[in-house]
Amino acid sequence: MLRKLSLAALCATTLLSNVVFSATENVFPQSTHYDFILPAHEPQIFSNAFMWTVDSKCTIITDVESTPFSLKVLRKSGSLNGVKLSKGDSMDVIVHPGDKLHITAASGGRVELTNNGEETIKARCE
Repeated sequence: MLRKLSLAALCATTLLSNVVFSATENVFPQSTHYDFILPAHEPQIFSNAFMWTVDSKCTIITDVESTPFSLKVLRKSGSLNGVKLSKGDSMDVIVHPGDKLHITAASGGRVELTNNGEETIKARCE
C-alpha cells in the first residue's frame, strides 16, 4: 500500500512540475506597461484571463536587425497589426528593432509565440 502511495505521489509531482511542459505560460498583467522576454527557439504561451478583450501596443527592443517569429492561435481569436486570426490559424512575421505591434486578444484567448531568431529579445507592451 505504501509503495502504491509513493508511486502515485511521484507521478503527481512529475505531472505538475514545470519541467514537463515545453512552453512557458504568460498571463497578461493588469498594469500600465509590461515587458516580456522572448528567448530564442522557446515557445511562449500568452493567455488572456480577463473577461474582456485585451488591446495592446508592443515595441520590440533588440540589437538584432531582424528576427523571425511564428504565432499560432490555440484558443479563441485575436489580431496582429489588423490581421484577424482564429483558433488554429498561424502566422509568420519578421520584426525589427523599434517595430510596433498592435495586438488584440479575445477573452479566454491563448496564443503560442516562438522567437525563431538566434537572440533573446524583449517586447514592451502598453
